[in-house]
Amino acid sequence: MKVFFEEKHDYSGLKNIIGDTIEKNRLLRLKNGDRVLLKPNLLTDKPLAISKHEMIKAAAEVFIEMGAHVDIADSPGNADSIDGIIRVAGLDSIPAGYYFFDNENEKKYINGFPLAKRIEDYDVIVNLPRLKTHILTVMTMGVKNLYGFIPGRPKKSYHVSHPDPYSFSSMLLSLYRSVKTHLTILDGIIGMQGNGPNNGDPIETGFIAISKDPLALDIAVADYLNVKNFPLRDLSMEQGFRYPEIIGELPPPPAIEIPSGPLLRLPHIGRLRRVAFPRKPRYNRNNCTGCRACVLNCPTGAISMVYGNIIINYSRCIECYTCIEVCNFDALEVYNLNLKRRFV
Repeated sequence: MKVFFEEKHDYSGLKNIIGDTIEKNRLLRLKNGDRVLLKPNLLTDKPLAISKHEMIKAAAEVFIEMGAHVDIADSPGNADSIDGIIRVAGLDSIPAGYYFFDNENEKKYINGFPLAKRIEDYDVIVNLPRLKTHILTVMTMGVKNLYGFIPGRPKKSYHVSHPDPYSFSSMLLSLYRSVKTHLTILDGIIGMQGNGPNNGDPIETGFIAISKDPLALDIAVADYLNVKNFPLRDLSMEQGFRYPEIIGELPPPPAIEIPSGPLLRLPHIGRLRRVAFPRKPRYNRNNCTGCRACVLNCPTGAISMVYGNIIINYSRCIECYTCIEVCNFDALEVYNLNLKRRFV
């Protein structure tokens, strides 16, 4: 499978680059009136954590000019931030419809995954991830962006049943095989490093990557960035996935800061690590706004709010770090817990 790289350091002229790459390499053919769904990353309302307005708009305009009817949709990590997402992503100024997969009753099970039923209404699905690090999966790009096709609360259950990087990535591979996307366009112009996918720092990685296969794209990008431990790539290669063909040349990559949490949670360390070196979320009350996003999204109910303060029951915490992922205010961080402490 081919992955096309284009060096790019700003967000001007994206429509021409995307359109030319698609046309020149015959990546996608549309009929007049085809329905196209754009699936960006709309995790929250923090600008660095979501797909850029310019990227979404450029992709929409490319497919509209090809004669398609275009919609934009995702299932945010925190439903309370939808108004902010619409504003930050500038969805109202994009010439396409938009909505959110927030109706859990309208879903269809495919290979056990409760996927948004509305994706069946489209002829073509285009995946629009943004390059970010991730405190659980190390990197989040094309395959991880498919997780947004699961609407609402059911996403929590997968953090309970797959709490470590390898089991969660194995689940993502199954999801990848269950959701048919036709094209993936990765924004690697300005990415996120460090404490991703929500509270990391910007990094100019300076490229766009396009492929018909999101897994091939993820593998190619992780290798380009010299990411040494990437469970999604490791598992797929063990299962016989062929290494992608790279089209295009890029300059030497910047050094990207990877989250420290995942590497201490690998399966071969297992229970010993959890007992000897527990790494739990710690509450910073100085940054907390009382939004309760962590309380509402914790899959095990380990977090509560009492008199305006967050209380974490560490005996119920499975170290999935969903709370850190959905917090917009850096009010939670990974902490090497003293074994004598059980609550904070």
